Formats: sequence, C-alpha cells, structure tokens
Amino acid sequence: MIRLLWAIPTWILFLIFRTAFILLGWIVVPIAALAKAYESYEGHDGAGTPRTQWRWTWKWMYPWGNNEDGIADRTYKQFDSMFLQILYWSCLRNPANNLRFVKYISCKIDPLSVKFIGSYGSDESVIYEYNKKQPRWFFAWDGIYSNIHIYFNMGSALWKFRLGWKIWPDDIAGVSTYRQDGAGFATQFKKELDYDKS
Repeated sequence: MIRLLWAIPTWILFLIFRTAFILLGWIVVPIAALAKAYESYEGHDGAGTPRTQWRWTWKWMYPWGNNEDGIADRTYKQFDSMFLQILYWSCLRNPANNLRFVKYISCKIDPLSVKFIGSYGSDESVIYEYNKKQPRWFFAWDGIYSNIHIYFNMGSALWKFRLGWKIWPDDIAGVSTYRQDGAGFATQFKKELDYDKS
C-alpha cells in the first residue's frame, strides 16, 4: 500500500511533464514538418519486414520522434499530404513518443529489480487467459517507476485501465520486446474484448 501511495505523485509529476511536451509538440512538429526537416531511411516494422520510414533531421526534435515507427507511419493511416501524416502520427497517435528513451524519464527495466503484487501476467496474457468471473489486476514497479493495470468486466466486454511506465510482472524473467530499450509511460482506458464476438 505504501508503494502505491509513493507511485501517485510520480505519475502526477510525469503526466504534467509529458502533457507540456505534447502541447509543445503542436507548435514544433508543424514547424519542422513545414520546413521539411525530415529524411527517409530504411527501417522495419515490428515483424522485421523492411520498410521506408522517416525521422527528424533537427537533433533537438528527438523527443517528438519515434525510434520504432518513424515520425509518419504511412502504413497505419494514409493522407495525401506528408505534412498531415506527420501531424497525425507525431501529434495525435504517438505524441512525444521518444520521451520513453530519455534517461531518467523512461524506465530501463532491470528484471532483478522488478516487483509486483496482484494477478500474475503480462498485458497480453491477461487478454487471452482472462477468467470472466475473476477481475484481474497487477501493480508492478522497478525502482521509482511503477505501473498499475486493472482489467474488469463492464457490460459484455473486458475493459482495461492502466497508468504508469510499461512494466509487467513477466519482466522478472527478462524483457524481450520493444520495451527493452525503454519502458515508456502510458495512460489508457479502453475496451479490450467483446465477449459476444469472441
């Protein structure tokens, strides 16, 4: 309980900090996009398939970049205008995305330091192994960084609420996903699964 109380001010402080960067992004991203301060490079998608991506050429734009998907993922949503695609991807869909790689802001997960309480599992395993009669939750932390996930039934669906850095209980066995370079901060409230469609 004490650890959860300690988490609340860190979440609030980071939410204020991240919100400031997101709002600033609505100023600097359009300016950099209009100035065409970006270049293409050969990257790859999450499955390792090669594809063309874009990144900022202005180094100070790093917090508003996206090391994983680039600043304009044209495979996700198509706009004729590259400017609109960058605005959509870097301001709406993934705002201030590279903050998750900035030292002291993001969490570099150390499996030996991860602790948790609640139902065991990762974000993904809860969805597939969910017991409809038994709500699932976990609170996981690594040093000052922490994360709470709550899965619950509402209507005929499974819903998820999460807040904090992306640390899962499964991380005690090692991190092998995109989070190994930095576990970013996330806030989310969404429907995960419709029972009547599954």
